[in-house]
Amino acid sequence: MYEQFSAVRFRKFESIDIDGLQRVNLITGPNSSGKTSLLEALFVFCGANPLLAVNINQLRGMEGVFFGPQSPQPAVVMRSLFHDMDSGHEVRLSGREADGKSVSVAIDVPETSSLALKPEDVATTGAAAETALAVYTFRMTTTVGDEQPSVSTLTISPQGFMGQPGLVRQNATFLQPRTETVAQDLAARFGKLVVAKKEQRLVDALQIIEPELTGIATVMQGPQAALYANIGRDELVPLWLLGGGNNHLAHIVSAILEFRGSVVLIDEIENGVYYDVLPAMWRVIDQAAREADCQVFATTHSRECVVAAHDAFSERMDYGLSVHRLEPEGGQVRVITYGQEALAASIEANFEVR
Repeated sequence: MYEQFSAVRFRKFESIDIDGLQRVNLITGPNSSGKTSLLEALFVFCGANPLLAVNINQLRGMEGVFFGPQSPQPAVVMRSLFHDMDSGHEVRLSGREADGKSVSVAIDVPETSSLALKPEDVATTGAAAETALAVYTFRMTTTVGDEQPSVSTLTISPQGFMGQPGLVRQNATFLQPRTETVAQDLAARFGKLVVAKKEQRLVDALQIIEPELTGIATVMQGPQAALYANIGRDELVPLWLLGGGNNHLAHIVSAILEFRGSVVLIDEIENGVYYDVLPAMWRVIDQAAREADCQVFATTHSRECVVAAHDAFSERMDYGLSVHRLEPEGGQVRVITYGQEALAASIEANFEVR
C-alpha cells in the first residue's frame, strides 16, 4: 500500500505530490483539474509496463494505434503522456510504500527513426513520392528501493508493437464508466469469484441496491457470457436490466476481490448510484478492500458521495479514508488532503470539498 505518490511532467501535471494516502482515497476537484490524469498516472506507475501507456488512451476513446497518412501518428499517442505534449523531458512517477520502500518510474522516448512507405502503400490518392513514417521507442526505467534499475522498452512501428520486458510488477485495475459496459469482462471476473467460493460476497453487495436479488448466474448469450440475476421472478433477468448502479457496483466489488493486494482505480465512482445508497456502497467497498488487502483510488464530482464516504468510514475505529482535492492554481495543481477531523470540520462548515 502506498503512503505517498508524486508525478512530474505527466499529462495535466507539471508537478503534483500527494501525501497521507490511506487504504481508500477519494479524489475531488473541479472539471479539468486532473482527476482522471491522476488515476492514469497511478495506473502506469503500478504496472511499470510501457504498453500501459498506450492502453490508457483506450480509456479516453482512442481504440488503438494505426499507421498511414490518414491515421493518427504514433507521436500523438506517445507525446500525449508528456506534459504539454513535450517528449523531450522525461516523465517521473514515484511513490513510497507503507514499509518505507521507495519506487520510481522514469519514462522517456530515447529514439525516433523513420520508415519509408512506397507510393502504392499510401492511401492518399495521387501520392507520387515515398512517405516517411516515424517509428518510436518508448522506455521505462523502474527502481525499487536499493535494487538495480530495470529497463523496459516498447517500439511502435507499422509492423506493430515490439517490446523488451523489464521488471514485472502488479498491474493496477482501472474501472471507468466507458469500460464497465463490457458484460463479458464482468462475467469473467464473476467466474473467478465462483472458483474462489466468494460469489456470495458479490450477491451481498448488490442486495444493498436490489434487496430482492438472491443469486447470480453466468449465462451464455451466443459466444459471449453475461451475468443474470435471480430477483424472485419466474426466470432470471440480465443484470444490466436492473440499472447502472448494480452493474457499476458489481464491477467494483468483483475487481477488488479478484485482484488481491493490488491497486484498484475507479473513475466517477458515484456513477449510476442513487445518493441514498451511497453510504452502504462505501461500507461494502471498505470491507472488500480490507478483505482483499487492496488500495482504492476513486474520483467523484458529488458532495453527497464525499459526505456518504465520511459517514460510512467514521463507523470504524480505523477510519481508513482520505480525501484529496485537486485545485488548479497558476498553471500548477495544488492538492489539499483531508483526514477524518479536517473532513468532518469542512463538511460541517459547508466548505467545498468535492
